[in-house]
Amino acid sequence: MNFITEKQNLWKTVVVVFALFVTASLQAQSYQQLAVFNGTNGDAPQGSVIQGTDGNFYGTTKSGGVGDCPGKCGTIFKMTPQGNLTTLYDFCKKGGACIDGYYPVAALLLGKDGNFYGTTSSGGNIPQGDSGVPSGTVFKITPKGALHQIYSFCKTWPCPDGAVPESALIQGTDGNFYGTTYGGGANGNYGTIFKVTPTGALTTLYSFCALTDCLDGELPTAGLVQGTDGNFYGTAQRGGTCLENPCDPFENAGTIFKITPTGELTTLHYFCNQTNCADGAEPSTALIQGTDGNFYGTTFGGGSDTSGTTFKITPAGSFTLLDGTGFFYPNGLIQATDGNFYGTEINGGGDNSGAVFQMTPAGHVTIEYSFCNCGTDGESPVAAVFQATDGTFYGTTVGGSGTSADGTVYSLSMDLAPFVQAVPSVGKVGNTIKIIGTELAGVLGVTFNGLSTTYTQISDTEITAKVPKKAATGPIEVMVPSGTLSSNVAFQVIK
Repeated sequence: MNFITEKQNLWKTVVVVFALFVTASLQAQSYQQLAVFNGTNGDAPQGSVIQGTDGNFYGTTKSGGVGDCPGKCGTIFKMTPQGNLTTLYDFCKKGGACIDGYYPVAALLLGKDGNFYGTTSSGGNIPQGDSGVPSGTVFKITPKGALHQIYSFCKTWPCPDGAVPESALIQGTDGNFYGTTYGGGANGNYGTIFKVTPTGALTTLYSFCALTDCLDGELPTAGLVQGTDGNFYGTAQRGGTCLENPCDPFENAGTIFKITPTGELTTLHYFCNQTNCADGAEPSTALIQGTDGNFYGTTFGGGSDTSGTTFKITPAGSFTLLDGTGFFYPNGLIQATDGNFYGTEINGGGDNSGAVFQMTPAGHVTIEYSFCNCGTDGESPVAAVFQATDGTFYGTTVGGSGTSADGTVYSLSMDLAPFVQAVPSVGKVGNTIKIIGTELAGVLGVTFNGLSTTYTQISDTEITAKVPKKAATGPIEVMVPSGTLSSNVAFQVIK
């Protein structure tokens, strides 16, 4: 099953030769296929899974299910750590106008209330003044499967509030949700950055292509990340400028931007501003902020063989190419608890069916697992991996395995230690936050950067704790009978 997109085909014919620059991993690893999609329970998951407060995993499939639209309409699923998969919600199951939305592309977000939040790229209310297809939604769904629409895009034609959200949401320090839309906006069909409250009040923070020739960027497919400075950082897939003239096929090959909470946008980097687009082209995935305070990401094209790069950029805009050789369309990064970065590539690996890679902060890349599409694993992982609190990586593939080849959920253990995760990972003194983990039975104590605090045991996978007086930014530690579990990232105390 071939999931190479049109833009990939424009750049190159994918070669089967495994990239010579990577080396075999010497680190212990264990791959396991956990669940297989068959169409009825979902098809083609394009976002990764996330972990809920109950220790189970949750995700979306773009299509499949039993909804009433072409190719079916997509699902939300729950999966136990052992791989038992349950369809939590079928989009457009009742048919009609599909007001609840359909075709969810992005991963879910675990909100600080314990519910999940996400987007659909189509469906919703029919825009006033047009009889065309509705343009996507923002929704909330409980762990038990009750879905509530928060916002339906394109209130009026031609969609000045945005259309076709393809990215995951983030929850800001103010409790509101932030994201991007691929289309719509005040300047034409070029995309937006938005804020929406939990009750559905939407503010368009920025409409792309506000500058001549879309110098500020256009068509964002990736979500945002809120930096420790309170600003938001992201990428636009197209727009900007480039060094090459003409720079086809990377002309206007995307940007990296910073935007303030009030909507002031600054372009930090224009892609394809190096000879032959060595710095990359068409960034399609969200940035992450590393423990060093810099931002890291990937591009879908560019580099020495036009099939992607990895990069680092400072909050001030100083850009460093980390690796631009031998990728096969990388799809975002995470920084794991060992300090290294992990990601996936759609193609590549020993069988040209995709791979999971590790990258050191210096940019050295190692292939950790190659998909073979041989009946025991998947093919074409289009989403980044997710590190759960047991230390293991989890992810999805859009194809491979089973007679229908509708995608998989997998795990990859690198023997990394378990940890705890704060939800949210920022807060004020006196706030009560959730802390999730894998084995939290019999908690003996909780500290914030060394200061003890009060806590409540909710379950074996969840506790709540109060940010203590005089707390400072630093790790959270949870003492259990087997030892001490530290948080995967420092908890940020804000004024």
